[in-house]
Amino acid sequence: MSLEKSVLIDESNVRNLLLQFTIFFDRLTQRQSPNKKKYNFKFYMLETTQFNYKEMSKMYKEQTQIGYSKMLAQVALGHS
Repeated sequence: MSLEKSVLIDESNVRNLLLQFTIFFDRLTQRQSPNKKKYNFKFYMLETTQFNYKEMSKMYKEQTQIGYSKMLAQVALGHS
């Protein structure tokens, strides 16, 4: 029980760092895009860890059924 709570606390702490990296690389991608009128890029990092990949892949699979990207479920399961 305490190990599960410890993993959740660590994931929440690292999530803030992940969000900061996402914002940084998204801004970098937007700045480097030569055709801003033609293409619009969005940088996004999945919040999948080795401890929650089953739950996340299930959630992404459910989202696929309502029209979201099929790629998210494959990436969450480790497919390239």
